[in-house]
Formats: sequence, C-alpha cells, structure tokens
Amino acid sequence: QGEFGVNKTSSVITGGNVDATIVQADTLTNKAVSVDVTELELVAADVNRKQLIIQNNHATNILYLGGVGVTTANGLKLEPTATLVIDFSCAAQWKGIASAAATDVRIIEVS
Repeated sequence: QGEFGVNKTSSVITGGNVDATIVQADTLTNKAVSVDVTELELVAADVNRKQLIIQNNHATNILYLGGVGVTTANGLKLEPTATLVIDFSCAAQWKGIASAAATDVRIIEVS
C-alpha cells in the first residue's frame, strides 16, 4: 500500500503498488489456400478463435463462404480481392467453394 504518481507525459508509474493481470498473448496463424469448384475446409472449428480474416486474393474468381454443404448458390459471396473480417469469437468451421479453379485465398486466425 502506499501512494503512487503517474507522469502524464510518459505514463510511467513513479511509485507505489499496482495490481495487474498477465494474460497469454494472442496467437496469430496465417495461411494461403487454393480453392477450387468443390467444397474445401478453410479453417477447422476452434473454440479459442477470437478473430478470423478471410481474403479472396484472386483477381477475377469469386469465393463463396459457409459451413458444410456450401455452394455457389447458397454461400456468402466474397468478390475478387475482397476481405471478410469477423471481429468476434467465431468457433465454427468455415468452408469455401470458388467460381473457378485455383482461387487464391488468404486466411488469418487470431486465438
């Protein structure tokens, strides 16, 4: 116990006691996937996932996103060069299918 001061220009604690919680740092995983015209798993289910970023890195092919059974008729459409950011906990498995073969997809997972 005791008094402490904070230097407002540098945010340095100059004395006293501070309670702090140390948590494990986030893990960032990135990968590139080639998606064809058949359903492909993009990311497995993960209860620890905090954020998911999926980018259709192809110049002309369309990527469709969803779960098991995703098709070009029922999937979420991700236009060429577009990025989807899911900025909340999303533990589900994600699958993709493309409008043409060799669609370059980039994925970043934060857990």
